Amino acid sequence: MTKASDVAQYIKSGQKSLGTGDMKTALKEFLEASNLDPENPEANYFIGVTCTRMEE
Repeated sequence: MTKASDVAQYIKSGQKSLGTGDMKTALKEFLEASNLDPENPEANYFIGVTCTRMEE
């Protein structure tokens, strides 16, 4: 796999976890994506969404 496909896979997995309410796993997946590509806007957006939902 390439870095871009790894990032996409982590984001997809995080979105699935977010959809089922598993915030800890979702955050872990989005952080992995961000670690691979810190400038990825989608990963950073979903980190924010997940953190906001965890605070609710």
